[in-house]
Amino acid sequence: DKKIWEISEPQKLKELLGNKISDKTDREQFRRVIRYLKRWKDNNFSSTGRERPTGIALTALCYNLFTVEKDLSYDSLKRTHYFKYNDLLAMTKVVRCILNQFAWSNRISVKLPVQPYNDLFEKMSDKQMLNFKTKLQNLKTILEDASNDTLISTACERLVKVFGNDFPAS
Repeated sequence: DKKIWEISEPQKLKELLGNKISDKTDREQFRRVIRYLKRWKDNNFSSTGRERPTGIALTALCYNLFTVEKDLSYDSLKRTHYFKYNDLLAMTKVVRCILNQFAWSNRISVKLPVQPYNDLFEKMSDKQMLNFKTKLQNLKTILEDASNDTLISTACERLVKVFGNDFPAS
């Protein structure tokens, strides 16, 4: 008896997300970061109840906070410079920005960017919200530690802890 019909615009949301970044390869990094966050969510929260953030909430956060991250590299054989996408840095920056969105009350709010413009975190309790923040802080630490590792294999071992065993180990 508490269920209501709300206006929704899934096609408009899809267009909005698709048009967020005009360059196709930049947009691919945007999509990868969203997938990383969703993978992290699946591996770090129970699939029942409202403990975990929704996929659309994480997508909306990325929509608001993501920036493309590339490193300038040099190909010595071709003697040319090129850009290489840095997903680890992009993900780390998004997580830092999400943490900066938390108010002093340890709550975060993000509106759906299309109708009904509702707060995508409104159904999470204060305890669930604090748990979400704590897990994000842990993710940030692991991402930062992985970026500081000198060995790729060690960095990947760290990332497996938050993204699951099928994450590449090398």
